[in-house]
Amino acid sequence: MKKLIYKVIVSDKGFEDFEAKVSEKLNQGWKPIGGIVFNHSFPHQAMAKLIEVAAEKTNTTKTAQQDKTAAQQPRELTANEAMKRLSDIT
Repeated sequence: MKKLIYKVIVSDKGFEDFEAKVSEKLNQGWKPIGGIVFNHSFPHQAMAKLIEVAAEKTNTTKTAQQDKTAAQQPRELTANEAMKRLSDIT
């Protein structure tokens, strides 16, 4: 199962340190979300990454009410759909 994780990179040691931190995350497969923002003169960059997580075990016996509730809830995105949405907003 895939899961999207989110992190904000910030540096209080100058722009070169900030660039190094962001570059490290980019090389680890993280994608930037939006542009750089400054808060109290410190640069911030939001980033996201799609990771693989172990699937939870589920009970195979469902009641009619559980089936109805599940049908009303939106389905989880596939990995490709999540990455497409992530690419669309960056």
